[in-house]
Amino acid sequence: RQGSAPVAWGLQVLSAGASAQPYELSERKRKGLKMRDSRRDNRSKGQLDALFEAERRLMAIDQKDVHACRQLWRTVIERTVDDIRFLRRHRGKGKLKKHEEERLRRIRENPPQEFIHGTWFDQICDYLQVDPVRLRRAIVDSETRAA
Repeated sequence: RQGSAPVAWGLQVLSAGASAQPYELSERKRKGLKMRDSRRDNRSKGQLDALFEAERRLMAIDQKDVHACRQLWRTVIERTVDDIRFLRRHRGKGKLKKHEEERLRRIRENPPQEFIHGTWFDQICDYLQVDPVRLRRAIVDSETRAA
């Protein structure tokens, strides 16, 4: 917010047609900033270590969350490839077991090909830092080679 104050002040001055003067903090604000800085300097090493440790723990938790989320999306893509293979293996097969029929029904309700060619796939690949075009091409190529 401090960075936007000079800009806002400058816009007010220019819109009013007044001559521009350098922005200065009031005496009260300057004293407040000095007091805040001196309080930071008065923290003991133990307090700073505790703050650093708390920040480090939060960052570690964030990293675990990112890792878990990326692993989840990798698994979604792997499941999509597995569903494509399942469809290929069971295409035209006469008698299916009950669990195979159920899986086939679920796959047909949410076709993996639609997912691969959809915007979700692009967004997930961006999150995983993978080129969606190359991955899509690899999945489709492996499907056509196996067919």
